[in-house]
Amino acid sequence: MAIVGNLFYLIALYKSPSLQRRINNYFLGNLAAADFLTGLLAIPMVLIVFSMDSSTPSTICQAQAFLVGWFYGVSLTTAAIISIDRCIIVMEPYQYPHLMTPDRVKILIILPWILSLLIYIMPLLGLEEAGLGKYDYKYFCWLDNTIATKRYDLDEEYHDEEFLNISHDKQQQVQRYNVIALIYLIHLILAIAIIVICYSIIFSIAYRKSLVGNRNRVRGITKSIRTTTSIVGTNLFCWLPTVITTILDMLEISVIPLKSFVISMIFYVLFLATAATNPIIYIWSSNTLRHKVILTLPCRKNRVLDLQQNV
Repeated sequence: MAIVGNLFYLIALYKSPSLQRRINNYFLGNLAAADFLTGLLAIPMVLIVFSMDSSTPSTICQAQAFLVGWFYGVSLTTAAIISIDRCIIVMEPYQYPHLMTPDRVKILIILPWILSLLIYIMPLLGLEEAGLGKYDYKYFCWLDNTIATKRYDLDEEYHDEEFLNISHDKQQQVQRYNVIALIYLIHLILAIAIIVICYSIIFSIAYRKSLVGNRNRVRGITKSIRTTTSIVGTNLFCWLPTVITTILDMLEISVIPLKSFVISMIFYVLFLATAATNPIIYIWSSNTLRHKVILTLPCRKNRVLDLQQNV
């Protein structure tokens, strides 16, 4: 579904000038592209790692972690951009065309890919001693994201043999692991905060409009944000369990139920499920898009051509 649904959406968007007139559809198309690649590349790699378990070769583990992280980063950043876009059109509808120019839209489409690439390619460079992190296997391959580390002072006397065996280089190495994990954590929190703040503003404006009796304006706001609210809301619902457990893991806060294999797998599958749920929401929420997608189906297209010829 992640491959087929998103592919049909992208084809429909490419072939339909009416859909291309709405700037928001370009951002949704960007999200669909990330979801399509998740289904095409990332999910198969995850299945390979699951099947090989802890015996997964380092190359495959690194590739799986990078692809999942990259496409997830693109989706999260794009969701934040979609939220900002909808917030602007609700707050400043008359200034929106001047604010969202074609050049700015192109930058906002490319930005999530470059930003996420820079973040998630760092652990592949083998520079963990410089603070760029590394990918490790823990039920699946992911960033070694410990933030809270212990500091050891070798100038003091310790009776614990573990302390005595820790070199100055090892101390620096452990502390430097924190840099990329902090960048990753900031990216998570910032994107989610943007989404929550933007939709809080949007619903606040819609509520105020309803109080003054401007029903047409409220309907316009609701129609404008219906699709994006469904998509972003579903994504947040699916992402939050993994985000919360990741943050707890980074801070080394031990929550026993969240450390079990079964719970971790459920959260991870839920995390990847957005690649399949998004195209369903696209098609369900838009009659025009649903019609365009149906026309892209080969069997339906041939049927339409036969009817035209018969007429």
